[in-house]
Amino acid sequence: MFIHTALYAEAKPIIEFLNLKKVDDPFFNIYKNEEYILIVSGIGKILTAISLSHIFTKYNSFSNKVLSIGIAGATKNLPIAKLVNVNKIIDKDTQAVYFLNDLKNLKNSSLTTSSRPLHNAKTDLGDMEGSAVYKTAKVYKKEAIILKVVSDYFEPENFEIKTVYDLISTNINDILNVLRNF
Repeated sequence: MFIHTALYAEAKPIIEFLNLKKVDDPFFNIYKNEEYILIVSGIGKILTAISLSHIFTKYNSFSNKVLSIGIAGATKNLPIAKLVNVNKIIDKDTQAVYFLNDLKNLKNSSLTTSSRPLHNAKTDLGDMEGSAVYKTAKVYKKEAIILKVVSDYFEPENFEIKTVYDLISTNINDILNVLRNF
């Protein structure tokens, strides 16, 4: 299965728990073992689409599934560190709306994806990659699940990158459970 993160701090706990090894690649940080290939794209829709296109092309027959995991701003309806499955995406830039599957055992919620950091949204969650994950997966005929961990309340200027590892680590058992059952 393919795994996507935007930030290395989001990827590191997954790399450690799955014992992934770094692959020599001139363009992206890629880690893999026999079951999983993880790519760290960088922030934003463009880097996400390019990175996923890269691994879907380079490792085309490896899997037909991709799990994207990352942090997200949220409304105060969701507690900090809450793991959420994205079941609807609204792209703020294009107004496109995409629907994904609900997951049992996780909170399901909608996500607004924007090219710029969000300070508010009409949905419970906001990020800068979600719609690109969904659309790129569809182009390459891959099934996608997008998980978000609440990092802040739409206050990106108050967010500290050093907390990302802890936010993902806190939810690692639930993340691994989704990976194993996807």
